[in-house]
Amino acid sequence: NSNLNLNARLYFNKKLNNKGRNLGINSSFNKSKDDNDLLSNFQRIYFPNSIDSTVYFDQLRTKYVNNQNFSIDVKYTEPLFKNFFTDLAIEYQPGIRTNNVNTRQQFQMDTDWSIIDDLSNDFERKENKVGASAGLRYQKGKVQFNFNVKYDNLSFTNYFNEEYASFDEKYQFLSPSAQINLDGWRLNYRYDYNIPDISQLHPITDNTNPLYIREGNPDLTPYRGHELWLSKYAYSGKWKYRVYVGGNFRNESILNISRIDADGVTYSRPVNFSGSANSIYSGTGLNHTFEMKNQKLTVDLNVFGNFRSEPFIINEQQGIAINKSIGTNISF
Repeated sequence: NSNLNLNARLYFNKKLNNKGRNLGINSSFNKSKDDNDLLSNFQRIYFPNSIDSTVYFDQLRTKYVNNQNFSIDVKYTEPLFKNFFTDLAIEYQPGIRTNNVNTRQQFQMDTDWSIIDDLSNDFERKENKVGASAGLRYQKGKVQFNFNVKYDNLSFTNYFNEEYASFDEKYQFLSPSAQINLDGWRLNYRYDYNIPDISQLHPITDNTNPLYIREGNPDLTPYRGHELWLSKYAYSGKWKYRVYVGGNFRNESILNISRIDADGVTYSRPVNFSGSANSIYSGTGLNHTFEMKNQKLTVDLNVFGNFRSEPFIINEQQGIAINKSIGTNISF
């Protein structure tokens, strides 16, 4: 495994008057490279006919990941009248993502390493994002209200090797958001979108686990959902406490559909799916420092819980998976 990560950031902020007029410019550059070799020794036997079904081979799967991203955004705040402000912003984010996979195999009767075309492919994705947002903000003391609308224009170009045709994608999204701060309580809401990961888009088969074979899907598209978050952090003398509850609520998502064959091998492929998928998470915590002679003891107690409901499809049979959990931890 070989990796490299470079980051650079430039920030400029200028206060233009004493009434709240402000200009900010933020720019960043990131380059990451991750080359990974995975050597697997396969011994696969299917029963009851173990003699005829036994397969032995070695596989070397090399994955080359190279990402490069640049972003620049300009933010401007203008006071409207007492305690009211407008926040304006524009941004530009170009990027390139490379995800190349080369798979070689060596069999018992043939010591040469052979490239397996069905398990090898090059994938490069050029991304361009142009965004603009406008918001209204009220702020007085410990009270603050924000309402914002953001527009994003996304443009993607996908390049493959000669076996797959290149294609373009274009999307436009309007994403409203709101925030309320009241004496330490913070409520956030956002209606936003999520972009498929490049590993999900790559049209290649991953059989490094011979009993769980994963396939990519270049036809995946972004999906939308609601996000809600409520929290409070407070201090009272030497006591600190926190409480939070949040959730994601979607009517569309990316779902891994599965197929299990007669030999017990699972084949999984991501697809866009229309159906309810929700998750709720919550927790509370208490922190206190006890002072003794020449010593201090800090105790931190946390209680948390999660609920998740999401669809699944196995062998064309659809259902709902519900997961619940509750836990606690204490540290000194």
